[in-house]
Amino acid sequence: MILFCEDCSGRNDLAYSRLENGRIVFRCSLCGYLNRIIPPSGFHKSPLDDLAAEPDIIGIFSYHVKKGVRHNRMPEGLRTEDLMRLGKRMISSYKLALVQFPDIDRMTLVMENKNLVLHPFEPDYCLILICQSFPLSKQIESHLDNLGMGGLELDGRYIF
Repeated sequence: MILFCEDCSGRNDLAYSRLENGRIVFRCSLCGYLNRIIPPSGFHKSPLDDLAAEPDIIGIFSYHVKKGVRHNRMPEGLRTEDLMRLGKRMISSYKLALVQFPDIDRMTLVMENKNLVLHPFEPDYCLILICQSFPLSKQIESHLDNLGMGGLELDGRYIF
């Protein structure tokens, strides 16, 4: 999405912007101004936006083995290369676990006060959440259930 800064009129190519009180919120890449603008007509909110807005969620992204990081809703400052490595290792660990336990439907890694969750859509495509709570709240579980029904778009098709 391309948005222009209210302060300096600079062009911002955004892979992600968050919704806050019905407005798109983003920091200008040129001047650093925190913009809060009314969404343009036809703006489509991703199903991940509701999930990313949950208070316990630190960040989320989807990962495809061949296409890499998709739908990035991680905090600024994290490099795509790091997310690629994390996605690759988590999906590899999940596939390895499936060999021993073929009926598992999700993988969770708990470290100190962080919770990394792999939610698969297909064998090579998953959603990875970083949360502050374990177990997941009922609201987050509900969002994940809804994603399972509605899926995420990958190259013009929906993954269920």
